[in-house]
Amino acid sequence: MLERKMTWALGSAAVATAALFGVGLIASTPAAAGLCAAKCLIEYNGCRIRKKGAPQCDAAYTDCLQRCRKKH
Repeated sequence: MLERKMTWALGSAAVATAALFGVGLIASTPAAAGLCAAKCLIEYNGCRIRKKGAPQCDAAYTDCLQRCRKKH
């Protein structure tokens, strides 16, 4: 039950952030980088829940943040 609520909360945060980006409220490069990092964190938290804290989640999170840094 808690896992389902956490997944819903993380998904809701991603949708809200994407909606703000789509409307244009978040448009600058630093904000876009922050949005990318926020998405990485959401994916990371989901991975930790699904895989019960597996170490590959940490590596995937680091890779995601590095992609954000290169992109923005």
